[in-house]
Amino acid sequence: MSAEGLTPSLVALNSLINAFGEDRRDAEAFAVLQYMTENGVEPDVVTYTTLMKALIRVDKFHK
Repeated sequence: MSAEGLTPSLVALNSLINAFGEDRRDAEAFAVLQYMTENGVEPDVVTYTTLMKALIRVDKFHK
């Protein structure tokens, strides 16, 4: 999307993180967080809560 001059919204990126989390793909969920910080999209409480839920699903929350 960025190649076309578009930046996904915070809601869209949070939804993507959630989808990766539900599929137990925590590395991809964190890649979205990295994309957000590199492209000026500020994570919010929903972002971090969704990431925590993803970690809980793969039993990595303690790390």
